[in-house]
Amino acid sequence: MDGFILINKPKNWTSYDIIRVLKNLFNVKKIGHSGTLDPFAEGLLIVGINKATKFIEFLMNLPKEYIAKVKFGSETDTLDIDGEIINCDNNFKLNGKILEIAINDFPKNYEQIPPKFSAKKFDGKRAYELAREGRNFELKPKLVSIYDLRIESIDEVNNEAIFYLKVSSGFYVRSFARDLANKMGTFGYLLELKRIAIGNFKLEDAHSINDKEFKLISIDTALDFIEKIEILDCRKFKNGQITTYKYKDGIYRVYCDSNFLGIGKVENNLLKPLKVLT
Repeated sequence: MDGFILINKPKNWTSYDIIRVLKNLFNVKKIGHSGTLDPFAEGLLIVGINKATKFIEFLMNLPKEYIAKVKFGSETDTLDIDGEIINCDNNFKLNGKILEIAINDFPKNYEQIPPKFSAKKFDGKRAYELAREGRNFELKPKLVSIYDLRIESIDEVNNEAIFYLKVSSGFYVRSFARDLANKMGTFGYLLELKRIAIGNFKLEDAHSINDKEFKLISIDTALDFIEKIEILDCRKFKNGQITTYKYKDGIYRVYCDSNFLGIGKVENNLLKPLKVLT
């Protein structure tokens, strides 16, 4: 059993909860996922099983799409609904027109500071561990991109708004809530978050964790966003050998006799195996 499964992670489950249940259900040794969802969040999780786990890294950099509900006028230590309120602006009143201006002016590429309650590492420890200890530290910002951003609805009475975002890998929607609110001169945090897509994988195609049967997506099908090439010498690629291959530089799905062998990199007319299906 080798391949990928799309799972709709429910709220109040950790991503590891999903992995643990599926590992026991399928009785497999190797299993992993392509990107963590916080416990308060829900939505699409791509799970790799057995040999597919070797290829998860190629899914990590796919763009991701979310529906996010933001609360303005206050901020929690975790930047989500599970945290403790640490900042409050009782005088703030959400104005739809001002919000639209802020969205239109929000940078499409910017240096984003991850939440302190995150899995980022600082001095060799997870940031969330340091945050729980009350340590004072600053995480390094990371350049992230917003490919699409729009307002879905605005609730001025409750200082809340719902957004659709399509963003790059490594983008923290919790940080976006904080940064957008700060741009408007106030505080903000996430009330709800749903991941609805990862690349071409859609939430509507995902299974409930309670389903009795699961559709397994083959490894090469899951990677079909990567261009395909055919080679003649199967043995050398399988053995991890670099061979001559006159083609443009890039990362490719490699086939021989129509069989998927793995992922290779062409550079200066040389093909180097990166991940071999063994």
